[in-house]
Amino acid sequence: MNDMIVGMENLPNVFIDKIRVYRRSNGFRILTNLRMYDYASSTPSWKNRIDDLKVKISYISDADSIENLNNGNVSLYDFNLGTTRTSVLSTNSFALVGTITDYDVFSFVHEEILPFLPQDLNIYAACFIDGLDFSNPMFNKFYGPMAAEQIFVGGQLNTLSNYFYYPDTNEEYGGPVHQKPDGSFMEGSEHSDQPHKDVRLVTEENYKIQAYDFDIGMAPSPPETPRDQSTQGSFVPDGFEGPPTGLPIATGITRIYS
Repeated sequence: MNDMIVGMENLPNVFIDKIRVYRRSNGFRILTNLRMYDYASSTPSWKNRIDDLKVKISYISDADSIENLNNGNVSLYDFNLGTTRTSVLSTNSFALVGTITDYDVFSFVHEEILPFLPQDLNIYAACFIDGLDFSNPMFNKFYGPMAAEQIFVGGQLNTLSNYFYYPDTNEEYGGPVHQKPDGSFMEGSEHSDQPHKDVRLVTEENYKIQAYDFDIGMAPSPPETPRDQSTQGSFVPDGFEGPPTGLPIATGITRIYS
Protein backbone atom coordinates (compact mmCIF):
# COMPACT_ATOMS: atom_id res chain seq x y z
CA MET A 1 0.00 0.00 0.00
CA ASN A 2 1.30 3.46 -0.89
CA ASP A 3 0.08 7.06 -1.11
CA MET A 4 -1.76 6.31 -4.34
CA ILE A 5 -4.52 4.76 -2.23
CA VAL A 6 -5.29 8.18 -0.76
CA GLY A 7 -5.18 9.92 -4.12
CA MET A 8 -2.42 11.93 -5.74
CA GLU A 9 -4.56 13.91 -8.20
CA ASN A 10 -6.88 16.89 -7.80
CA LEU A 11 -9.22 15.16 -5.31
CA PRO A 12 -8.99 11.97 -3.22
CA ASN A 13 -10.00 8.51 -4.37
CA VAL A 14 -13.22 6.79 -3.36
CA PHE A 15 -13.42 2.99 -3.56
CA ILE A 16 -16.34 0.61 -4.04
CA ASP A 17 -15.37 -1.95 -1.44
CA LYS A 18 -18.36 -4.28 -1.15
CA ILE A 19 -21.85 -4.61 -2.67
CA ARG A 20 -24.65 -6.56 -0.98
CA VAL A 21 -27.67 -7.34 -3.13
CA TYR A 22 -30.89 -8.41 -1.39
CA ARG A 23 -33.65 -9.79 -3.58
CA ARG A 24 -37.14 -8.67 -2.57
CA SER A 25 -40.58 -9.64 -3.79
CA ASN A 26 -40.77 -6.31 -5.63
CA GLY A 27 -37.18 -5.80 -6.75
CA PHE A 28 -33.80 -5.42 -5.08
CA ARG A 29 -32.19 -3.63 -2.18
CA ILE A 30 -28.52 -2.77 -2.76
CA LEU A 31 -26.09 -1.77 0.00
CA THR A 32 -22.80 -0.44 -1.33
CA ASN A 33 -19.85 -0.01 1.01
CA LEU A 34 -17.68 2.96 -0.01
CA ARG A 35 -14.15 3.43 1.34
CA MET A 36 -11.77 6.36 1.49
CA TYR A 37 -8.25 6.62 2.91
CA ASP A 38 -6.20 9.40 4.46
CA TYR A 39 -2.84 9.77 6.18
CA ALA A 40 -2.90 8.64 9.82
CA SER A 41 0.45 9.89 11.10
CA SER A 42 0.96 13.07 9.07
CA THR A 43 -1.08 16.03 7.89
CA PRO A 44 -4.34 14.74 6.40
CA SER A 45 -4.84 15.03 2.66
CA TRP A 46 -8.57 15.77 2.76
CA LYS A 47 -10.21 14.98 6.12
CA ASN A 48 -11.23 18.28 7.75
CA ARG A 49 -9.10 20.13 5.19
CA ILE A 50 -11.17 20.36 2.00
CA ASP A 51 -14.32 22.35 2.68
CA ASP A 52 -17.57 20.85 1.39
CA LEU A 53 -15.93 17.83 -0.23
CA LYS A 54 -18.69 15.52 -1.46
CA VAL A 55 -19.13 12.11 -3.09
CA LYS A 56 -21.56 11.54 -5.96
CA ILE A 57 -22.93 8.03 -6.52
CA SER A 58 -24.93 6.99 -9.59
CA TYR A 59 -26.58 3.67 -10.41
CA ILE A 60 -26.88 3.59 -14.20
CA SER A 61 -28.91 1.06 -16.20
CA ASP A 62 -29.27 2.95 -19.50
CA ALA A 63 -26.96 1.40 -22.11
CA ASP A 64 -26.07 4.71 -23.80
CA SER A 65 -25.21 6.39 -20.49
CA ILE A 66 -23.06 3.43 -19.46
CA GLU A 67 -21.17 3.52 -22.75
CA ASN A 68 -20.62 7.29 -22.54
CA LEU A 69 -19.37 7.10 -18.96
CA ASN A 70 -17.09 4.17 -19.73
CA ASN A 71 -15.60 5.92 -22.76
CA GLY A 72 -15.13 9.26 -21.00
CA ASN A 73 -17.62 11.11 -23.20
CA VAL A 74 -19.50 12.30 -20.09
CA SER A 75 -18.68 12.44 -16.39
CA LEU A 76 -20.71 12.22 -13.19
CA TYR A 77 -21.06 16.00 -13.46
CA ASP A 78 -23.67 15.32 -16.14
CA PHE A 79 -25.88 13.22 -13.82
CA ASN A 80 -28.07 15.21 -11.47
CA LEU A 81 -30.22 14.47 -8.44
CA GLY A 82 -33.79 13.65 -9.36
CA THR A 83 -33.10 12.78 -13.02
CA THR A 84 -31.23 9.50 -12.42
CA ARG A 85 -30.56 7.18 -9.48
CA THR A 86 -27.96 9.63 -8.25
CA SER A 87 -27.12 10.57 -4.65
CA VAL A 88 -24.76 13.09 -3.10
CA LEU A 89 -23.25 12.84 0.37
CA SER A 90 -20.68 14.73 2.37
CA THR A 91 -17.36 13.07 3.12
CA ASN A 92 -18.10 14.05 6.74
CA SER A 93 -20.60 11.16 6.64
CA PHE A 94 -17.74 8.66 6.32
CA ALA A 95 -16.85 7.06 9.66
CA LEU A 96 -13.35 6.11 10.73
CA VAL A 97 -13.35 2.29 10.96
CA GLY A 98 -9.66 1.45 11.36
CA THR A 99 -6.05 2.08 10.40
CA ILE A 100 -3.74 0.14 8.09
CA THR A 101 -0.05 0.98 8.58
CA ASP A 102 0.05 4.74 7.90
CA TYR A 103 -3.49 5.15 6.54
CA ASP A 104 -6.82 5.78 8.24
CA VAL A 105 -9.78 3.97 6.69
CA PHE A 106 -13.18 5.69 6.36
CA SER A 107 -16.41 3.90 5.45
CA PHE A 108 -19.97 4.70 4.37
CA VAL A 109 -22.75 2.32 3.35
CA HIS A 110 -25.12 3.62 0.69
CA GLU A 111 -28.58 2.16 0.17
CA GLU A 112 -30.47 1.98 -3.13
CA ILE A 113 -33.87 0.39 -3.76
CA LEU A 114 -34.63 -0.98 -7.23
CA PRO A 115 -38.27 -1.89 -7.98
CA PHE A 116 -37.22 -3.96 -11.01
CA LEU A 117 -34.64 -6.43 -12.31
CA PRO A 118 -32.19 -4.44 -14.45
CA GLN A 119 -30.74 -5.91 -17.60
CA ASP A 120 -27.48 -4.06 -16.89
CA LEU A 121 -26.58 -1.98 -13.86
CA ASN A 122 -23.33 -0.17 -13.11
CA ILE A 123 -22.45 1.91 -10.08
CA TYR A 124 -20.15 4.93 -10.40
CA ALA A 125 -18.66 7.08 -7.61
CA ALA A 126 -16.33 10.08 -7.44
CA CYS A 127 -15.38 12.90 -5.10
CA PHE A 128 -16.25 16.42 -6.22
CA ILE A 129 -16.54 20.05 -5.18
CA ASP A 130 -19.44 22.15 -6.40
CA GLY A 131 -20.61 25.74 -6.04
CA LEU A 132 -17.49 27.14 -7.73
CA ASP A 133 -19.57 29.41 -10.02
CA PHE A 134 -16.94 30.06 -12.67
CA SER A 135 -18.13 31.82 -15.82
CA ASN A 136 -16.66 28.98 -17.90
CA PRO A 137 -18.75 25.83 -17.19
CA MET A 138 -15.74 23.61 -17.83
CA PHE A 139 -14.05 24.96 -14.69
CA ASN A 140 -17.05 23.94 -12.57
CA LYS A 141 -16.50 20.25 -13.34
CA PHE A 142 -14.13 19.69 -10.41
CA TYR A 143 -14.29 15.91 -10.02
CA GLY A 144 -11.78 13.35 -8.79
CA PRO A 145 -11.04 9.90 -10.27
CA MET A 146 -14.16 7.83 -10.96
CA ALA A 147 -14.60 4.34 -9.48
CA ALA A 148 -17.06 1.90 -11.03
CA GLU A 149 -18.39 -1.61 -10.75
CA GLN A 150 -20.75 -3.73 -12.82
CA ILE A 151 -23.53 -5.16 -10.63
CA PHE A 152 -25.84 -6.74 -13.21
CA VAL A 153 -24.78 -7.90 -16.68
CA GLY A 154 -27.43 -9.27 -19.02
CA GLY A 155 -29.91 -9.59 -16.16
CA GLN A 156 -27.46 -11.63 -14.04
CA LEU A 157 -25.23 -10.66 -11.14
CA ASN A 158 -21.72 -9.90 -12.34
CA THR A 159 -19.32 -12.74 -11.51
CA LEU A 160 -16.03 -11.07 -12.53
CA SER A 161 -13.96 -8.25 -11.11
CA ASN A 162 -10.53 -6.78 -11.80
CA TYR A 163 -7.55 -5.35 -9.99
CA PHE A 164 -4.17 -3.89 -10.95
CA TYR A 165 -0.66 -4.55 -9.71
CA TYR A 166 2.87 -3.28 -10.34
CA PRO A 167 4.72 -5.92 -12.41
CA ASP A 168 8.10 -4.86 -11.02
CA THR A 169 7.15 -5.39 -7.35
CA ASN A 170 3.96 -7.54 -7.53
CA GLU A 171 2.36 -4.97 -5.19
CA GLU A 172 -1.35 -4.33 -5.73
CA TYR A 173 -2.19 -0.86 -7.03
CA GLY A 174 -5.30 0.89 -5.69
CA GLY A 175 -5.52 4.12 -7.67
CA PRO A 176 -6.97 5.28 -11.00
CA VAL A 177 -5.54 4.13 -14.32
CA HIS A 178 -5.44 5.15 -17.96
CA GLN A 179 -5.06 2.97 -21.02
CA LYS A 180 -2.38 3.40 -23.66
CA PRO A 181 -3.00 2.94 -27.40
CA ASP A 182 -1.42 -0.52 -27.23
CA GLY A 183 -4.04 -1.62 -24.68
CA SER A 184 -1.76 -1.67 -21.63
CA PHE A 185 -2.39 0.40 -18.49
CA MET A 186 -0.47 2.98 -16.45
CA GLU A 187 -1.16 4.57 -13.07
CA GLY A 188 -3.02 7.88 -13.01
CA SER A 189 -6.25 9.05 -14.67
CA GLU A 190 -4.45 10.47 -17.70
CA HIS A 191 -1.10 10.41 -19.40
CA SER A 192 1.41 13.12 -18.50
CA ASP A 193 5.08 14.01 -18.88
CA GLN A 194 5.66 13.21 -15.19
CA PRO A 195 7.12 9.76 -14.49
CA HIS A 196 4.44 7.14 -13.81
CA LYS A 197 4.55 3.37 -13.80
CA ASP A 198 3.02 0.54 -15.76
CA VAL A 199 0.36 -1.58 -14.04
CA ARG A 200 -1.06 -4.95 -15.05
CA LEU A 201 -4.74 -5.90 -15.12
CA VAL A 202 -5.91 -9.14 -13.49
CA THR A 203 -9.45 -10.51 -13.84
CA GLU A 204 -10.70 -12.73 -11.04
CA GLU A 205 -13.87 -14.13 -9.51
CA ASN A 206 -15.96 -11.32 -8.05
CA TYR A 207 -16.01 -11.70 -4.26
CA LYS A 208 -17.04 -8.08 -3.86
CA ILE A 209 -20.70 -8.68 -4.73
CA GLN A 210 -22.65 -10.71 -2.17
CA ALA A 211 -26.20 -11.85 -3.02
CA TYR A 212 -28.93 -12.74 -0.52
CA ASP A 213 -32.25 -14.28 -1.54
CA PHE A 214 -35.16 -13.54 0.79
CA ASP A 215 -37.25 -16.28 -0.79
CA ILE A 216 -34.97 -19.00 0.54
CA GLY A 217 -33.96 -17.15 3.69
CA MET A 218 -30.21 -17.02 3.08
CA ALA A 219 -29.66 -13.97 5.26
CA PRO A 220 -31.62 -11.27 7.05
CA SER A 221 -31.51 -7.77 5.61
CA PRO A 222 -30.32 -4.90 7.79
CA PRO A 223 -33.10 -2.45 8.72
CA GLU A 224 -33.98 -0.03 5.95
CA THR A 225 -33.01 3.56 6.65
CA PRO A 226 -34.92 6.79 6.03
CA ARG A 227 -33.69 8.82 3.08
CA ASP A 228 -34.15 12.37 1.89
CA GLN A 229 -33.78 13.89 -1.56
CA SER A 230 -30.17 14.99 -1.21
CA THR A 231 -28.44 12.10 0.51
CA GLN A 232 -29.65 8.56 0.13
CA GLY A 233 -27.79 6.16 2.34
CA SER A 234 -26.62 5.49 5.84
CA PHE A 235 -23.55 4.35 7.69
CA VAL A 236 -23.78 0.71 8.72
CA PRO A 237 -20.82 -0.79 10.62
CA ASP A 238 -19.54 -3.58 8.44
CA GLY A 239 -16.42 -4.78 10.19
CA PHE A 240 -12.85 -4.01 9.17
CA GLU A 241 -11.38 -6.34 6.60
CA GLY A 242 -8.28 -4.54 5.33
CA PRO A 243 -7.39 -2.72 2.11
CA PRO A 244 -9.21 -3.15 -1.20
CA THR A 245 -7.72 -5.24 -3.99
CA GLY A 246 -7.27 -2.31 -6.33
CA LEU A 247 -9.78 -0.09 -8.10
CA PRO A 248 -12.02 -2.60 -9.88
CA ILE A 249 -13.22 -1.99 -13.42
CA ALA A 250 -15.22 -3.68 -16.09
CA THR A 251 -14.03 -3.15 -19.65
CA GLY A 252 -13.08 0.50 -19.89
CA ILE A 253 -14.90 1.66 -16.78
CA THR A 254 -12.11 3.70 -15.26
CA ARG A 255 -11.17 6.81 -17.21
CA ILE A 256 -9.60 5.60 -20.47
CA TYR A 257 -7.35 7.84 -22.55
CA SER A 258 -5.95 6.74 -25.89
